[in-house]
This record gives sequence, C-alpha cells and structure tokens, in this order.
Amino acid sequence: YQQDAIFLKIINRIVKKSFNESENQYVEDQVEFWENYSQLTDRLYDYGLNDGIEQGMKKGMEEGKEAEKIQIAVALLDILEVEIIAKKTNLSIETVQNLKRL
Repeated sequence: YQQDAIFLKIINRIVKKSFNESENQYVEDQVEFWENYSQLTDRLYDYGLNDGIEQGMKKGMEEGKEAEKIQIAVALLDILEVEIIAKKTNLSIETVQNLKRL
C-alpha cells in the first residue's frame, strides 16, 4: 500500500483523525520498534552476528507486517468496501470479512 499515493493519504488521514489515544500510542510504539530494529540489524551486520538470528528477525517482521495490514483493514472497514480493503492490504477477502464480523 505504501506505493499507492492515494491509499497512503487515506491511511495518514485515518491515523491522524480516527485513532484514539491508545491506537496512536500503538502506532508510535511500532515506529519506535522498527527504528530500533533497523539500528540493531545495522549493528549486528557490523559485528557479523546477524546470520544466526536472521530467520527469527525475518519471521518477526512478517508477523509485524501482517498485524499492520489487519490494523489498517479494521480502520478502513467503515469507509471502504471489503474488496477494496482486501486489494489494497493484500489480505484475503475472507480475512477482511471476518474482521468486519468482529
């Protein structure tokens, strides 16, 4: 979704206008986490230690991205149709429909 300028603008507006304080804190925490993660991986590469833990980090990143997609989908449920959300987040239609039922 980050390559889609219009979708990115929608997400930025949603983040700023519709999230409550705890949701905004979650987003800030995620940004801080990924910044720290980036710094850590840079240091690990510098020391040549990254080979042993790269798989675990990769899995954590994938899980983080999936969680982010779900959070975005939930935020969009009130304003976009399920099919559009699924297409823009790369989640399955079934997953988005299940989120809508919650």
